[in-house]
Amino acid sequence: MQNKHVLIYGMGPRFYAPFFHDFLLPEIVLSAENVEVSDKDLSKGKETSFSFIERSDKFKEYDYIIITSDKYYDEIKKELISEFNIDASRFQSIEDIQANVFKERLMSGRFVGCSGVEIGGPSKLFESCIYDVVETCDGVNFSGDTVWWKNTGKGFIVADKRIGEVIIADATNLSPIDDEKYDFCMSSNILEHTANPIKAMAEMKRIVKKGGVILTIVPNKDTCFDHNRSVTEFVHLIDDYKNNTDEKDLTHLKEILDKHDYEMDDGIASKEEFAKRAEHNYDNRCLHQHVFDENLLKNICRYLGVKILSSGKLYNNWFVIGEK
Repeated sequence: MQNKHVLIYGMGPRFYAPFFHDFLLPEIVLSAENVEVSDKDLSKGKETSFSFIERSDKFKEYDYIIITSDKYYDEIKKELISEFNIDASRFQSIEDIQANVFKERLMSGRFVGCSGVEIGGPSKLFESCIYDVVETCDGVNFSGDTVWWKNTGKGFIVADKRIGEVIIADATNLSPIDDEKYDFCMSSNILEHTANPIKAMAEMKRIVKKGGVILTIVPNKDTCFDHNRSVTEFVHLIDDYKNNTDEKDLTHLKEILDKHDYEMDDGIASKEEFAKRAEHNYDNRCLHQHVFDENLLKNICRYLGVKILSSGKLYNNWFVIGEK
């Protein structure tokens, strides 16, 4: 998105919400020569110096008008076009901006027309940037009935559309899948749940063709209930790999119970419930066995001989894109 003159229309207090202010806004500013707002409250804010523009015929001068209401986007767009005779192509939604950012960061061009597999999922992070450009995408889950997903028997379903087959297997043992079967393999917020992340990544590499893409996304601990924990030492992951640690491992359980921020975890009712669930982690795989940052992800790729194409932060996650 190469914008010159941009108007952010009607954001209100949500302007300062982390997802927009800390993630999307910098992307908008980076690609624009000038950004202005149409909300008086924002023009008075201490955190922004953007100029306030009254709703007027001046709106026709903008290269893009970003309408910030998802619910009333079509209605507002139609109204502004009617009132000021603005070209429809000059409007963008927050969803458009987010999709563009995700497509650029996750190199969606590498997935166009390809056939691949997702470990876990389906994931909302891939909805606007990968699922809609691939030829097919199979889905792997450790069970047909997990906390996050239930097998309908109708294949791997995304947005009510079947895009591939369902494969029941552990991330660390993808034996039902042949070597070099896929153009790509991807996972989102799965690797931290595995007791043996290097083995899981090695399996991802095995099932991808030479030159194929491996995309892995993990949570940023500073923005989730792991923020009191330290990033796992790479040497520990190597030990798990060499010792063939399996998914029944509860080495980190005490650390998790002691340092888990229960107030940030809306998936549990009490510490007691969390502890009881954790004891049966092999059946539910809910624990974050390890804690990652960008460097740890890159170290795994280097260890396995995966060429790093790109890496960095994606809102409250870290990602790495590698090539076999």
